[in-house]
Amino acid sequence: MNTYWKLLIWLVAGILLTFAAFYLIGGKNDHWTSLNAAGLVTIVFIFILLGFTLRSPFTMKTRVSTWIIAILVIVVGALGWRGMENLSKYQRRTLMEIHGVIIKGIIQSEIYTPFQKVLREYYGQTGKKKETIGQVFQRLFPLGKVGENIHDVHVVSPDSDDSLRVVVTALSDNEIAVTGFHCYSPGKKKEFKNYNGRYGRVQAKGVLTEKGVRYESEN
Repeated sequence: MNTYWKLLIWLVAGILLTFAAFYLIGGKNDHWTSLNAAGLVTIVFIFILLGFTLRSPFTMKTRVSTWIIAILVIVVGALGWRGMENLSKYQRRTLMEIHGVIIKGIIQSEIYTPFQKVLREYYGQTGKKKETIGQVFQRLFPLGKVGENIHDVHVVSPDSDDSLRVVVTALSDNEIAVTGFHCYSPGKKKEFKNYNGRYGRVQAKGVLTEKGVRYESEN
């Protein structure tokens, strides 16, 4: 077998090993683990390939020089690679924190808006026979049963894949409670258990009585 075919076999083997490392190691939400695995396999492959090719008739001086250059290039590349990984993870953390702040504002609005509507309707009643605050809520939000999501997007389009939920958790004549949470946006505490059984997501609670709205950011 001539040199050309040997090198071709080496290259094909290296490519297959790199692809295998990328797709078999890591997870769906951690691409850097897969990339690092593929990079490590590539480095090992390069060293093995250099050891295979840097043989006779190359002189000792040529071998040593080539090895030094290869090691320097790999070290510099690894440092740059590590810098990109750290920057990427920092940007992701920052974006998720910003996303969490935005989601908290949206949840607060999604809790206050229906409750304020109920309060206006409740105190705007005239005549002798008046509805309780719970009855007003049920009239304005007929789908608002305990355990149901009353988030506006969901109400307009039940099949929506929107990840924000505002679920009715308690309903009586004198008090209505809802819990708003996001299925993916992280909150402050990773160990916090959300209403839907997940952990560490943004969540807030709102309670409506005749006295007004009580809002509490739970995570």
